[in-house]
Amino acid sequence: MNPQLFHALTLCALLFAPSLRAQEDTLFYLPDMEAELFDTDKLDFGRRGTFDKSGLVAALARIASDFDPEEKNGKVPNLLRSNALGIAGRINPEAKSFKTTYEQLEQDAEAYGSSGTSKDRLLGNIYRGIRTLLKDKGNEDNKICAAYCVDVAIRFLPGHKYS
Repeated sequence: MNPQLFHALTLCALLFAPSLRAQEDTLFYLPDMEAELFDTDKLDFGRRGTFDKSGLVAALARIASDFDPEEKNGKVPNLLRSNALGIAGRINPEAKSFKTTYEQLEQDAEAYGSSGTSKDRLLGNIYRGIRTLLKDKGNEDNKICAAYCVDVAIRFLPGHKYS
C-alpha cells in the first residue's frame, strides 16, 4: 500500500471518528424488548423485595427519561437511557413508571418528570435492588439482571461512593 495513502486514511480516521461517535449519541433508539437477557419469570426479589423491585424499576425508568439539561443534573447519554429502559421493562413490564416512560419516548424520544430528581437517590434505589437480587445466591437470572443494573449504575454516575 502506498505510504502516503495510508497516512491520509489514518489522518481522516483520526479527524472524523470523534464526530461520528458524538453523532451516534444524538439519536435515541427504543430498546429491543424482545431480546432475552435473563428469564424474567425466574427473577426473585424475595418476600419483602416488592419495594426494592419497584424502586429499581422506577430508578431505571427515571434514568431513561433523561434530565433537564438546564438543571444541575445534566444530560444522560442516549445509549444509557435505552439500556436503562430495556432493563426496567424486563424486570416489570407492567410498572407504571416503565410504561409511561416507554410511551413518551416512543412518541417523541423525550420523557418528562425527571427534573429535580437526585442522581444520588436514583443510584441508591438501584443498588438496593441489586442487593436484593443478590440475596438468592443460586439464582443465575438474578445475578445476570444485577450485573446489567450495575453496568447502568456505573455508567450513570462513575466514581460514585456506591460504585
